[in-house]
Amino acid sequence: MLRVLSRVVGLLGVLTVFLDHPLSAQERFDISVYPYATAHRGEWELEGHLNYASRGTSGFAGSVAPTQGQWRFAAEVSHGITDHWELAGYVLGAQVPGLGLEYAGWRLRSRATGPSVLGLPVNVGFSAEYETARPAFSESARTAELTAVFERRFGSLQLIADPTFERDVAGPEHEWEFEPRARAGVDVSKALTLGFECTARSVRRASTISTIRRRIGDSAMT
Repeated sequence: MLRVLSRVVGLLGVLTVFLDHPLSAQERFDISVYPYATAHRGEWELEGHLNYASRGTSGFAGSVAPTQGQWRFAAEVSHGITDHWELAGYVLGAQVPGLGLEYAGWRLRSRATGPSVLGLPVNVGFSAEYETARPAFSESARTAELTAVFERRFGSLQLIADPTFERDVAGPEHEWEFEPRARAGVDVSKALTLGFECTARSVRRASTISTIRRRIGDSAMT
């Protein structure tokens, strides 16, 4: 398993070397690679996301704040409606050099898993989300996103591919854009997963992301 993990991390490192570019003012707020599994029926989960833009814009681009040196984070609460469907809400924030801690926006997401009776070599799921962002963090005040989820596990090693289509609902551009995403992770325990996540944009940032998922508890539902 460690040999497989080292190969995956090495491949992602090579991609980082070849695709590294500065973070522009038009990039999305955070990095998100969704797994196949959803919260169980009646279960609540709290998850935190953190990433750092080591390279980017050094001054304002219109209303968008400088991105270089930003710490960006998202607090997520999700709830299992059924064993195969969850709803989630996010609060977005950032530590901006020269401006301090700022509220950035919010996001709503619905994610479902596909039936396992299809006999596919990978698990398949689907996610749809709607996000709003303040002008200091995006040229688009509202964004819609559709994501297919493909996951394969080898013991505690998790490999995910998330082809994503997104569209600005408000702002200067309204065409659909394609953004591939990937993740390699290892389950340390039931409450903690360590992983490396990258997208066509996050690879250009040369950023790393740490994600901690904590199960809050189960509530009885009938």
